[in-house]
Amino acid sequence: MSESDTNSDIITSNVSLFYSFISVGATILNILLALVPASDVYNIYLTKDTEKYPYAFFLMQSFGNFFWTVYGFKLNSMVLIITSIVAMVLNMIYMIIFIYCKCFLLLLI
Repeated sequence: MSESDTNSDIITSNVSLFYSFISVGATILNILLALVPASDVYNIYLTKDTEKYPYAFFLMQSFGNFFWTVYGFKLNSMVLIITSIVAMVLNMIYMIIFIYCKCFLLLLI
């Protein structure tokens, strides 16, 4: 084995390691991004006031995560699939809480 083959193997392994770090970082950041509306949803749950928060935001975020999941299946990318499914489940929970609080207010009227 020549020295150039050894250098090529080292470069290939470093690039693979770099892509692994990027993949893990993207996964963590995507899940953190899905947790951003959690404080608003918690506030909605406590106050039962949904007037300040548009329902379309939660709905569009869920559709976006659904399409990212479909795209992840098309690419066969487990990182994209896992992060999109986690974000989609969180958004569904947000929507359920939102609808519950909205219906709770309608029942009081």
